[in-house]
Amino acid sequence: MLDTRKEATDALVRAMSDARTNGLTTEDIDEIAQMVAAQETLTLDNAARHMAEDSESEELPVYAEAPPGMIDLPTAARIYGINARTVKGWIIRGQLPASGKVRGRGGPRYLVYEETIAQKAKQPRNLGGRPRKT
Repeated sequence: MLDTRKEATDALVRAMSDARTNGLTTEDIDEIAQMVAAQETLTLDNAARHMAEDSESEELPVYAEAPPGMIDLPTAARIYGINARTVKGWIIRGQLPASGKVRGRGGPRYLVYEETIAQKAKQPRNLGGRPRKT
């Protein structure tokens, strides 16, 4: 139990540090922690969407290189076998929170948390389109 508690504490401290690095204030972090402690049903997507609603006008931070735990869209697409345009569409439609941008050829590229894209990639997708003729 002690090891699990220490690991959980260390993970929480790292997550809070990452949140501060990404521009969240101490008040924002405290609000999220209180919601989770109150055992509200809150997924990573919902938490990010909730914070985005409070700060629509804020720009995403731009990094020289991706911080630990974050990956850019081409890398996410390659790792999870999803088209980069699909991932960008998720961000634009608010289905996947962008956590920042990284400088790259052709302009800044979106960054997402790897654990968030991993969760989204596991969800079943409706590929849409018209059925094939048989």
